[in-house]
Amino acid sequence: MRILHVADLHLNQQWFDWVTQQSSKYDAVIVAGDLQNAWVKEGMHAQAKTIAKFLTSLSAPCLVATGNHDYWTARGSTDVYAEGGWLRILRGKGSVRAADGDVLDLAGLRVCCNGWLQVPDLFAQADIIVTHAPPTGSPCATGAEGMDAGDPEIWSAVSDCPPTLMLCGHVHQPRSFACQWPPVNPTTWILVSGYDEASPVPQHWIIDTDSKQAVHSTGIGIAWG
Repeated sequence: MRILHVADLHLNQQWFDWVTQQSSKYDAVIVAGDLQNAWVKEGMHAQAKTIAKFLTSLSAPCLVATGNHDYWTARGSTDVYAEGGWLRILRGKGSVRAADGDVLDLAGLRVCCNGWLQVPDLFAQADIIVTHAPPTGSPCATGAEGMDAGDPEIWSAVSDCPPTLMLCGHVHQPRSFACQWPPVNPTTWILVSGYDEASPVPQHWIIDTDSKQAVHSTGIGIAWG
């Protein structure tokens, strides 16, 4: 199975178009959060409608998890789009096969989509976990400025049955696009897509689960198993 893994698209229409064009080449497209952009004037509800058209029209099955930009609080009002609701509403529509909280069997692999401010509640091991922020302490969680932007809860939630791959975003210029974790007797490869605002295409990973290899858009490659 060939997977295109992206994250941090941040409402970039050029990048949406590229993913749409590329999607027919893959068996699945995985988006690890931050499709929206909280820094622009366009309202979050309007953004959600634009992104819904993008996600549901892909040529390959799409698995997606919310990031911090995709999540806002209703603040006492009734807003079904809040707390990532706008994304969960899309599950089962068009090409969207899984969203926050879903566990899906994909070509014999068990894939878990973990939403922002969530931790996965797994009754069996997942082969792949899609989650926005990589685990705190991992090289992939540290950005160019030296700050750790990782998730302090995600690893403890899965450490008893660690996945083979953890597909993440959130850290725009990570110290490492790929790292093995935990540091002693590592069991999991963490892959972070990264973010280059000046690039005409989003930074991404191409993953081949049959050959057990992955290549980043910068040319970095890893193998497992």
